[in-house]
Amino acid sequence: NSYFVNFQQTSAPSFPEDTETDLSAKLKEEGVSDEERGSLLYRKGLVLKRKKKFAAAAKAFEEASGCGESQEYYADVINECGTFKHLMGDLAGAKELLLKSAEVRPESSNVWVKLGGLAFDSEDREGALAHFTKAVEANADDPDVYYHRGQMYLIMEKYDECLADLRQCIEKSEPFGLAHMQLGIALYRQGSKEEALAALKKAVEVSPKVPQVHNYYGEVLLAEGKVEDAATQFEQSISVDSSFPDAYVNKGQLAVHTKVSARA
Repeated sequence: NSYFVNFQQTSAPSFPEDTETDLSAKLKEEGVSDEERGSLLYRKGLVLKRKKKFAAAAKAFEEASGCGESQEYYADVINECGTFKHLMGDLAGAKELLLKSAEVRPESSNVWVKLGGLAFDSEDREGALAHFTKAVEANADDPDVYYHRGQMYLIMEKYDECLADLRQCIEKSEPFGLAHMQLGIALYRQGSKEEALAALKKAVEVSPKVPQVHNYYGEVLLAEGKVEDAATQFEQSISVDSSFPDAYVNKGQLAVHTKVSARA
């Protein structure tokens, strides 16, 4: 789930009225063509993904991909299949499917962003930059392009490029706390502590239901010696998502730090 929350936009249809029960019933009907079956399986996969049933979603998308290239949402189907292969560590399989999706629908900035991330994970930085450039060419107003390229620059410690991209993302986005969070991290690593704290505070204001923003804000607060404020953010992170592990690790480290300080 932490991967999917990093995307705000998609070129694919969403079918918000679909239900798993209705789609399963339609799939059992007689006389369903391969093209229709592929569409129904794709839509079922989207419902399962929204419900965070990721293994079942991946299976539905995989079955849909076997229903032929003539189906209406074929580019979206193999985009999803490639995405799940990437998440499962099959980088070669992911690349093959995502490149095929890009070939079928080159105007999709989403697939170029995913290819950029995949190339970076494959330690192909030149390829990653080329894919992100393709994403900008496909849709220069897609905030996801700047967010994911900004993350890449952050890892590469190219802070000026990172900050420029993240500010572009924020400018083009609906309120998106993760972009403010990454901006805060970049500013902090660059040494702009006050600006960083302001960006991280904005992140939790914009996206109070996202555990990562509370956790990273807490980490920076703790690094600045603001122990009580840090503890509050770690607790907030856990209250938002009790399965988010980083907040528990930080909370434990904070408890050890507090005990050591008290003994001293």
